[in-house]
Amino acid sequence: MLIDDKAVLTDQDRKYVYVVDGEGKAQRRDIQPGAMVDGLRIVKSGLQSGDKVIIAGLQKVFMPGMPVTAQPVAMRAAAAQ
Repeated sequence: MLIDDKAVLTDQDRKYVYVVDGEGKAQRRDIQPGAMVDGLRIVKSGLQSGDKVIIAGLQKVFMPGMPVTAQPVAMRAAAAQ
């Protein structure tokens, strides 16, 4: 799976992202990141297909469980980079 590298955060030696759950709340997901491909980060484990990863406004997510307003954005095409 590929995600925008801006979404990947660090907590000591662990990498994680925030996803939006079914109730519109931010939830932390620890991930195992891989290499970069055309400006996107490979995620080896920790995410499932269909997860809504938060890539903007992360500074407003102070802790898991906070309500968020999701605005879907299209993944940028690798060819456009």
